[in-house]
Amino acid sequence: ASADSPLADTLIDAFVAQRQREKLYVDDPNGVKLLKGGLFRADIQMPDRTPPGLYTAKVMVFRNGRPAQSTLTTLVVTKVGAERALFEFARDHAVLHGLAGVLLALLAGLSAAGIVKRFAPG
Repeated sequence: ASADSPLADTLIDAFVAQRQREKLYVDDPNGVKLLKGGLFRADIQMPDRTPPGLYTAKVMVFRNGRPAQSTLTTLVVTKVGAERALFEFARDHAVLHGLAGVLLALLAGLSAAGIVKRFAPG
């Protein structure tokens, strides 16, 4: 099917709808704030499962509803705070991270068993 066919339009609409349900595609007409000197700011919410790394974004300027200009820019996605520390620990020390998860699950299981035993009739 060519890019101008009705099937292509249907596939594109289905793709966008699926991404919107997954909260991976958001259309926000008020998402861009114009600043002084022709500059602008756009705050973008990234999904939690977005892997850290470099991403290429296409920035487009529209005039009268039609694309007038576009440019490519690089976005850097990083994790911050405790999430970053945990991510780096898991990446750099996978075995220790796995063992910590097993120990945490064991402690949770033992704690739950103790609570059930304490409050169980009998």
